Amino acid sequence: PLYCHSPVHMMHRGRQDSSAAALKQAYWTQKEMRQEETEDHERRLANFDEDSEVARFLLSKALQGCSLILCLAPAAPPGDGAAPGNEGVIEGPDGQRWRFRINIFDLHEQTPQDIRRFYDEDR
Repeated sequence: PLYCHSPVHMMHRGRQDSSAAALKQAYWTQKEMRQEETEDHERRLANFDEDSEVARFLLSKALQGCSLILCLAPAAPPGDGAAPGNEGVIEGPDGQRWRFRINIFDLHEQTPQDIRRFYDEDR
């Protein structure tokens, strides 16, 4: 979480040390926590593809109200046949194999007219 580093807010959180050194340390702690996020933003901006970003936005809005269901069942040992259809097989840390299937359900379909409303809500 990000915190406001003003002396008043620090006092309200119960911290008495609002010196410049404490503020500097808090700043660097937050900066380190955000380093990976910052690097991702810089990579995306360096290779900015307008069509890709629009597609990602539309996909995120389309999936916003969806439910994700993960089905798991014990799988046969290796060599006894592949998983049927659209199922996959994963192995747990204990060596147990599991068949899985992921389903996405949208019980409230969106229309293209909703996109403008979503855009306004997210600003």
